[in-house]
Amino acid sequence: MIRASCARRLVLLGAAIASTGCAAVRFDPLMAEDRTVTAITDESKTVVISEPMVWTNAPMASATKGVRLPAGTYKLEAEDANYLYFRAPAPIEVRTLADGVPVDGRDIPGGLALAKAAVNMVPAVTYIDAGPGTKTQIFKLGREFLQIRGSGWSKSF
Repeated sequence: MIRASCARRLVLLGAAIASTGCAAVRFDPLMAEDRTVTAITDESKTVVISEPMVWTNAPMASATKGVRLPAGTYKLEAEDANYLYFRAPAPIEVRTLADGVPVDGRDIPGGLALAKAAVNMVPAVTYIDAGPGTKTQIFKLGREFLQIRGSGWSKSF
């Protein structure tokens, strides 16, 4: 009887956590992961961003980091085991924010990497150059990025 009661409580606790957990868990987009890449080109594979995109690590009023991807055609330049890397037509803007206002930042050559797998926990990332054969992934793009495919961005493949 005690085991059944404990099991029931665990099930109820698990259900309570599952029902509130999604709202409590925040996707942290910040990262700094160096990836070894191989240079490739394929003129038929491009990504087009229709308008500049700004991504922040929190709602703007409380954000501390952000990136801005410029509008234009991104050309395939490299790959690794998990991602295809598309060079931005202009440097990406990497900013530090305070109270929603940029206080520091740099414009750095880089772009957008799309996951090769159809199902991936991190379907896209922004990256910057880190030397020959290396890209540093700096900002994860998740579900929100995928949801604007067709209206905010498109790919040719």
